[in-house]
Amino acid sequence: MLTIRQNMQTALETAMAQDSLFGTAIAQFEAIGKLDPKLTTLDGESLPHALAESRLLLRFVLQISANPSKPLLLACFCQHLGRYKYPRGEFPDGRDGYRAWRVEAARRSSVEASKILTLLGYPTETVLAVEEIVNKRKRAVTPDVQTMEDALCLCFLHLDAPAFVERHAEAEVLRILQRTWLKMSEPGHALALAQPFAPSLRALIEKALSPSS
Repeated sequence: MLTIRQNMQTALETAMAQDSLFGTAIAQFEAIGKLDPKLTTLDGESLPHALAESRLLLRFVLQISANPSKPLLLACFCQHLGRYKYPRGEFPDGRDGYRAWRVEAARRSSVEASKILTLLGYPTETVLAVEEIVNKRKRAVTPDVQTMEDALCLCFLHLDAPAFVERHAEAEVLRILQRTWLKMSEPGHALALAQPFAPSLRALIEKALSPSS
């Protein structure tokens, strides 16, 4: 049985064998990700946050989808392309400001990714499909967008939730965990419940999901 790491490598090798442009596209996306000044530890390795997130997205996408599409695999590497260049502080405080920042950051990431893919020679159909995933359009009717949403929520729980818990009151943490759960599919829920989260985070997730919360 293949390990998660072997499964990821096999998926990438297969994609590159089927698509001569795939490896070049990923290399260009990762070159941008390497410039992220924020560092994150993943599997014991210190990486630019953007690269750590891309690897986790790919890992979770492959665990949710047995046969991911080419646009979905590409989107794993450009979902938040260059997001470190668009700081949250450029937008007003509060939920409305946060939503505005996320929408604009996604738009900028999709524009940058589309330029790279178009210049490499990808067909318009593929470019538009990647744009749809990056902007998370039509999630309710587009399986690839829902799969990416699941993977993003899992990335949040792994990479960002621990620090979020430390900075916010429990009531706010529970609210965000509940909203995160609502965005996920049943396969996403199952994968989340199987994750080896720290006991403190797992307890908060269980509390957020309890009927009394």
